[in-house]
Amino acid sequence: METRIAKLEALVQGLASKSDLAEVRADFHKGVNDLIKWIVGTAFAGIVLLITIMTFVLNNAVPKAVVPSASSPAPIVIQLPATPAAPLEAPKP
Repeated sequence: METRIAKLEALVQGLASKSDLAEVRADFHKGVNDLIKWIVGTAFAGIVLLITIMTFVLNNAVPKAVVPSASSPAPIVIQLPATPAAPLEAPKP
């Protein structure tokens, strides 16, 4: 009988206790929380990178129209009607 009890005690010592399982559970939850933080952070960084690349491409893909600068405005042309020329007189001696 004592040999059977010794075998059972050896078997019980190899099993995990409630405190061991609580430690494993806490480590598991910490690992899951860290993983969620990494996934959310990576997704956020990816979205920011995507928006940055799209903004750069869309701003530089279409050629911009040439806009005249305000420092040199277009010249103003005024046309006057032609006036009849006065007859030339001979110089007086």
